[in-house]
Amino acid sequence: MLWLIFTILAAVLWSLTNLLDSDLLERRRQNPNVLTFVTGIFGSLPVLLIPLLGIPTPSQDVVLAAILGGMIGLFVYWPYYQALERTHTANVILLWNLAPVFVVFSAWLFIGEELAAKQYVALVLLVASSFLTSYQPSASHRIPIKAAAWMFLASLTTAVEYTLLGYVFARVPILVGMTWVSMGVLTATVGIPVCVPSVRSQVMKAVASTKLRERFAINELLDLAANLLRQAAIRLGPVGLVSAVGGLQPLFVFLFSPFFKTKQSPPPRLILVVATILGIVGLGLLAQNA
Repeated sequence: MLWLIFTILAAVLWSLTNLLDSDLLERRRQNPNVLTFVTGIFGSLPVLLIPLLGIPTPSQDVVLAAILGGMIGLFVYWPYYQALERTHTANVILLWNLAPVFVVFSAWLFIGEELAAKQYVALVLLVASSFLTSYQPSASHRIPIKAAAWMFLASLTTAVEYTLLGYVFARVPILVGMTWVSMGVLTATVGIPVCVPSVRSQVMKAVASTKLRERFAINELLDLAANLLRQAAIRLGPVGLVSAVGGLQPLFVFLFSPFFKTKQSPPPRLILVVATILGIVGLGLLAQNA
């Protein structure tokens, strides 16, 4: 049951970061490269625990998987921000509904994770709930092809990330896994501005803004907390189901959207009610097996 609670809390926090990300991109015109870099800086903070707490070094295969998982986990943000520049927050999350399907297949194929029949039913209900909540029937909210392509890439890389994290957390304690995954995030974060001079100049200009520093800090601390909760959930529960429950973000997005200046509109009330019921039933099925 604890993994389910952690995953729901992570989804709540990520819904807030979705709205803050949209605000940074739409109203403050921030470059996706800058947002990815700042996300990486905050995501690297758990590295400090290695010398402070004497975190041990696991086996080579676990270290490699953790570092690759952290690097890929940061890369996922880049196509996500690219898509967010081109369409509404809810549409981006709608397209991310592909991720749980890819994650379940990848986890089964590479780390041998199998779900019970009731869990597969819950998975379908949760994905359907997320899809309905994000669906925009108006023609003015059609999703651009480029945004769809970016989110397809994000979904595929998310599946790889979850599979690697599942491998890591099946072999080491939560704290050890978290710190070594953050080492991968740090590696990718440092590599971005070093390898791409244009990104380095964009980052320096954005960080010089006091107002943006405050906005970034709030957003990325929420994102870091959500990531750590998700990693703890992966250590305690099935990788595929953690991904599926995380897909409930759209429900929380619409819950918090009145507090943000967002262009997106909610789906029809009937669709929202049906989506909520599906989500509750799906969570109920998982709670019985948790």
